[in-house]
Amino acid sequence: MKKMHYIWITLAILAAIFILIQFFGRPSNASSISIGSGAPDIGFYLLNGTHTDLSAYSGKEVLLYIVTTWCSTCAEGTQTLGKNIAFFNSRNVSVLEVEAYRDFGYAGPTINQFVNTYAGQSSRYITQGYSGYNLTKTYDPKGYLDIYYLISPSGKILYVNGEPSATLNQLEAAINEA
Repeated sequence: MKKMHYIWITLAILAAIFILIQFFGRPSNASSISIGSGAPDIGFYLLNGTHTDLSAYSGKEVLLYIVTTWCSTCAEGTQTLGKNIAFFNSRNVSVLEVEAYRDFGYAGPTINQFVNTYAGQSSRYITQGYSGYNLTKTYDPKGYLDIYYLISPSGKILYVNGEPSATLNQLEAAINEA
């Protein structure tokens, strides 16, 4: 009787694992995110707690930068965006910097502290917020510490990369081509 009990428990655990793999292991919407595709309209939270989504920026070119606030390359990327904010403003590019969902489980400063520290005075030109699970899972399914998307005014993905401090020239070229 005890043996049968263990068999049922084992089967229940295996079934639960199978269900979790099916749920979390499925390809995310990110597989459809590629240059030229439409940017999924997913929400995030602004610093004041207001929920908004990417469609609120329709008609504007947007740089969506997803970061972890404990990451040194993210800090360098934020510093690079801050130093080059005049370029983005001159091209009418709205810069949105959002913290990855729950900072991927690690402790770091708040997104506001992070951006203020590394972008300095330019931080006022960077819209800051917190990513929900869906935005992070969709736009950063591989869990990169930082990744960014250049999104056209019509909502199409124009360019994708990471580490703006290392890829700024390519990003500027993509903006100039848009």
